[in-house]
Amino acid sequence: MTDSQPRPFKQACQDYFAAVQLDEQELKQLHKRFQSVPEAVSNATEAPQRHRQDNKEQTIQRRMWLGLAATLCAFALVLWHNLPMQSTTALNLAQLIADEVVANHRKLKPLEVQGQELKLVRGYFRQLSFQPIDSAQLQQWQLTGGRYCSIQGVDAAQLRYTDSEGGLSTLYQIALPTGWGKELFAERAAPAVMLYSAGYRVRIWQEKGLLLAQVTAD
Repeated sequence: MTDSQPRPFKQACQDYFAAVQLDEQELKQLHKRFQSVPEAVSNATEAPQRHRQDNKEQTIQRRMWLGLAATLCAFALVLWHNLPMQSTTALNLAQLIADEVVANHRKLKPLEVQGQELKLVRGYFRQLSFQPIDSAQLQQWQLTGGRYCSIQGVDAAQLRYTDSEGGLSTLYQIALPTGWGKELFAERAAPAVMLYSAGYRVRIWQEKGLLLAQVTAD
């Protein structure tokens, strides 16, 4: 058999692979490259997953804090709404009333009805649940008129008086709210409570089922 004759196919394949066979160093480099491919693919795949997981956890935490804040706000609103009587008891209801009536007295807002006789002035206060009374404690004072007002959020009649020396006094009358009598007058021997606020004297007492508070200059 001469060189010009074609080689069998099997022999040709063996000769070809023998010619392109890699040495040991080349095989190590190729193996190293193949090992780095799965790691790179894994990192590229896991990065978005970790990012989504972090975002999910942050969203859950944010919702938890928002829910807690909303709960605390709701609790504070409920507590504030139910505090008036407890807070006034704790802070001394009598002094709160004294401070409020003195502040109103000092404003000297215009009278809504004028008159020197209570039976004529009384008819103006039809929106109240009671009729203002002619107190026996104000015999030396002359009525000049009145207007609507409120004490601690309770509708009241505000009556203005003068004395023979030109002194000015304001009398406030309200229907005695439940519990106020106990808070104001319990454990007090005197029939009236005497307080001071901003240089004015305030006397608070009960009469004919009403609570009366009189402001005069000290």
